[in-house]
Amino acid sequence: MSQQQEFSLWQELLEVAFERKHVKKWREMTVDILVVDSGFKPGLLWDYGKPNVEGMEQLLKKAKQNCLLKNMLTVVTIEMDMLILNLDSLKGDHSVSCLDDMKVVNVSSELQQPEAMDDKTRLQTTYQEYKDITTDGKNMTCLQQNMFNPSSLFGLLLGFPVIYWYSMKENASTNCLACQPLTVYKVVGCCHDNMRDHLKLPSHKVYSFSVPECVLSTYSQHIKHWFQKLVEAGRWVMWFDDVKLEVDTVTLPSVCL
Repeated sequence: MSQQQEFSLWQELLEVAFERKHVKKWREMTVDILVVDSGFKPGLLWDYGKPNVEGMEQLLKKAKQNCLLKNMLTVVTIEMDMLILNLDSLKGDHSVSCLDDMKVVNVSSELQQPEAMDDKTRLQTTYQEYKDITTDGKNMTCLQQNMFNPSSLFGLLLGFPVIYWYSMKENASTNCLACQPLTVYKVVGCCHDNMRDHLKLPSHKVYSFSVPECVLSTYSQHIKHWFQKLVEAGRWVMWFDDVKLEVDTVTLPSVCL
């Protein structure tokens, strides 16, 4: 099967999953799934709409049967959010083996500004949920408040080098990131010519995460090392000619986690 035929089949499978004749962003969806399959990124938070979990599982199963995927990817739901995970990648290149390995920023609403979080004891339950999911793909269908922190759990599953944590004692939706300068990191792949031709995508954003400027000095070297490991692992070469780490600064009136 040619690559053009493979991409056409991806389009068909996505249209079935969404029960729609035309899916506008099928190209971006396809590349997002492929980079998770390759292990370049361990997980994907699906924000293209809400096909049901069974529909997504069927899509991934058919993609594997048609040799469009190398791995059997896992679908996990946390509250209303759906993630597609490469469990082998989460247990391998992207594994977080202990609490001490985690780089965490405390953005609780009671703080004047974000702080580097050295004491990880309050993340024990979140870390255990992460280990349970990576071990057996356990589905989380409801969030038990004060049990685990969703922002931290998502950050771990998506392979971010630095994650956010906030106190959930009062209002889980509030944090102290409003009007704080944030350094935004994006890992962008420059697509191969064949992808440019067939998908009309010159580039594709693989990772996007932020770190408050006030704690950046604590984590900047860690982020550079993390990116260097991503590049050296070479799990991007099938789809991209090159990968770049783009850096920008934003200040927002409110930030939703």
